[in-house]
Amino acid sequence: MLATVNDFEARLGVPADSLVAEDLARAEAVLADASAVVASIGLPSWTEGTVPEIVRVVVLRLARRLWENPEGVSYESLGDHTVSRAAARQLLTEDERDLVSDAAGFSTGVYSVRTPGVWS
Repeated sequence: MLATVNDFEARLGVPADSLVAEDLARAEAVLADASAVVASIGLPSWTEGTVPEIVRVVVLRLARRLWENPEGVSYESLGDHTVSRAAARQLLTEDERDLVSDAAGFSTGVYSVRTPGVWS
């Protein structure tokens, strides 16, 4: 995992080591899922000890979304009250993808690469 349960508890606003039993297992599962998604876009070799801090932030943001909205509901209504979640349809936002790619050292954009030719 690219973030700890204690990191996640801090993002949830609960005391450290307060998640137990089913909640602890669920937290570990969402952190593992979020870590796998982020590593698939970044570097699979990242570990909890080597992951850049900005990537850890992205993992924790995704884990919190998975925690708070496990079904990925993007719109729900109850009477006159309506809630819409913009990022529910995608795992990572475009900005989060860019942060992970940049941290991994992947270049985006247009550039030229000199290659040897038969006439040079």
